[in-house]
Amino acid sequence: MMSHSMLRAVFQAFDAGKISWCVLRGEAELETPSGDVDLLVAPGDMRRVCLILDDLGFVPLPAWGRGSHRFFLSYHPATDQWIELDVVTELAYGRYAALRTYAEADCLARRRRLGDVVALDRDDAFWTLLLHCLLDKGSFAPRHIAPLQALVSEAQADGPLARMVNTVCPPGWSPARMIECVQRSEWTALGLVASALEAAWTRRDRVKAWRRTAINRIMHLLERPLMLRQRHGLSVALLGPDGVGKSTLTANLQGSFYFPVRSVYMGLWQRKARRVAWLHVPGWEIASRPFVIWGRYLKARFHQALGRLVIFDRYTYDALLPPSGSFIWLKRLYFWVLARMCPAPDLVFVLDAPGEVIYRRKDEYDTVHLEAERQQFLKMRECIPQIQVIDANRAADAVRIDVVNRIWQRYVVRLNPAKGKLAPQLSSDHIGSMVKR
Repeated sequence: MMSHSMLRAVFQAFDAGKISWCVLRGEAELETPSGDVDLLVAPGDMRRVCLILDDLGFVPLPAWGRGSHRFFLSYHPATDQWIELDVVTELAYGRYAALRTYAEADCLARRRRLGDVVALDRDDAFWTLLLHCLLDKGSFAPRHIAPLQALVSEAQADGPLARMVNTVCPPGWSPARMIECVQRSEWTALGLVASALEAAWTRRDRVKAWRRTAINRIMHLLERPLMLRQRHGLSVALLGPDGVGKSTLTANLQGSFYFPVRSVYMGLWQRKARRVAWLHVPGWEIASRPFVIWGRYLKARFHQALGRLVIFDRYTYDALLPPSGSFIWLKRLYFWVLARMCPAPDLVFVLDAPGEVIYRRKDEYDTVHLEAERQQFLKMRECIPQIQVIDANRAADAVRIDVVNRIWQRYVVRLNPAKGKLAPQLSSDHIGSMVKR
């Protein structure tokens, strides 16, 4: 059974570290996982699991009120794939993970190896998926129905999970009847028993179930404000001549980055097509521009406070370009103020491409003008050392992967300060070789 190279590295490290682990479900989709990868590990191994994942570049995502669930995230630029792990030490169900099975040790003892993947015994896999649908989801999604029907032929009514289910089955129900319902595709009947099953399960272990529900519910309510404190979003400024690809890159980032993305236009010189008549006062636009820019900046800070990645399309650094026309000395003073009026973004990227390439993309200016402007943006590195130059003379996907990787490495430091430094960046040539032009 094939799995993604990052997952394969994780599994091999678990085996080398003598970790007791297995994949809970979806082992057939591990080569290109579309969602999180669910893993069960022995409680005593969790600390070593965290250290192994840290060494492999995974970052823990803060979460509260999720029972034993621990989430880890990493980005693999070579395949442009986000890999999220959902690691649990308990097989517990319900909205607040209050319904414990106490079957973890038995399930880990019965696991089976499929190449580099360790999976649950097929009987245990059937029951964990069935209980996940009944008690966690409250429904049977199409993506879960096919695996259940593939596993039902090997489902047993006397396995570790089935024995637990048998103790809480409502009148008229048993593990054997549940297996028959799956065989006959009687999903409605199974759905109707879910609430009665949950109620009986709660009564069986009333004090512990209520305590776990209360604690996890309170923590779940606090999760969003607590996460906002730790997941404060980053800000990224995209600079470069018109036509170099800033808008395209922004749109691509919005569709591919793991965290929500918002775009804020910070251009200094764009004139509005319609203006209120009383604003037609000489010098009004010049005087009001700093307030307009600060309004946009405060909007960006709001999005960051909600944990979003903010992409600044242009920035006040455009004022560092040399002025032209009359009143040069006065413009230089005004531009100096504009360039420094907003705090620096977390990351600043200059998209760089030859003037003739930009002209072919957007023939708004001649190649001489575009090449001169390109050199002026590159010269900004003398006064803004944190600028990173991005080779924009590549396919849009190659540029996006490069930028996503650089942003993610900054998030690695933000979410896991213990790392202390950024992971090595892939070279432009390396990323360019991953994506066809």
